[in-house]
Amino acid sequence: MKKSMAFISAVITCIIAVFTAFTGCGSNRNSEIEGEWVPTTAYLNGVTVQYSELGIEKDQFGFVFNSDGTCIATRAGVTETGSFTLNESSIDVNFGGAPERLDYDGKNIKLNYTYNNETTSFIFTKLSTANAGK
Repeated sequence: MKKSMAFISAVITCIIAVFTAFTGCGSNRNSEIEGEWVPTTAYLNGVTVQYSELGIEKDQFGFVFNSDGTCIATRAGVTETGSFTLNESSIDVNFGGAPERLDYDGKNIKLNYTYNNETTSFIFTKLSTANAGK
């Protein structure tokens, strides 16, 4: 009887250890993009230009991603709140039932607009204390 209780106790301990390893110790992947993202570059008609050269105010475009899966997007001066899912190469955002996909390469976010068969892209970089004044 003591051997079977010890065996059951050992099995339960192993199950708890495995469960803890898979659920309790992982980091929140959303923290990878958590924070404010600002536009740095644009691709217009096949030409790359610095966002600062466009003459567009800084507050006209940007994203804020929160670790809880919520976000705020400002596009062409219009601000919306929504939710997001971080994937390997994209961020799927949803603003009031309208899903959109942002390209993500682990360093930059790309927002694409297509109008009259022309694609315009804005590249965003995570704002840090190093680039806050730019």
